[in-house]
Amino acid sequence: MDTYLFSLFVPIFAFVFIALSKKIKKPKHKKAPEPSGAWPIIGHLHLLGGKDQLLYRTLGEMADHYGPAMSLRLGSSEAFVVSSFEVAKDCFTTNDKALASRPMTAAAKHMGYNFAVFGFAPYSSFWREMRKIATVELLSNRRLQMLKHVRVSEIAMGN
Repeated sequence: MDTYLFSLFVPIFAFVFIALSKKIKKPKHKKAPEPSGAWPIIGHLHLLGGKDQLLYRTLGEMADHYGPAMSLRLGSSEAFVVSSFEVAKDCFTTNDKALASRPMTAAAKHMGYNFAVFGFAPYSSFWREMRKIATVELLSNRRLQMLKHVRVSEIAMGN
C-alpha cells in the first residue's frame, strides 16, 4: 500500500513543482512598458488622439508617463515607440541588425515573389546586394539625370 501511494504522489508532486517553477520563472528579456487600456481587437488605437488632440502630443504625453521607450499594440501588431534621441541612437547603433528587417507577412511572400522584391525582402545578404545595385545603378546622379524627362512628363500628365 505504501509503495502504491508513493508511486502515485511522486509524479503528481513533480508535475506540480515543474508547473509552478515554470510559472514563477522570470522572463529573460525585459519588455518595454505598455500603456494600460488596450482593447482586445484594436489594441491602443483608441488612445492615439482624435479630433481634439494630435498624434504627436498624445505620444509625447505617453512618453512623459511611461518613459522614452514603450510598446503599443496597434490592432494585432505590436509597435515599439521611441521618443528619445539617446534611445533611438542606441537602437540604430547597437541593435541595428535586429531592427533592420521587415516583418515576413503572407502578403509580402505571395505578392513579392517569395520575398524577391527589394521593398519586401527581409534583411539578409540578398537585401544588401539589391540595395547596393539600386543605389549604384538606379539612384546614381547620372541615372537620375538620364530619367529626368520621364519624371517631368509624368508630372505634366497628372496636371
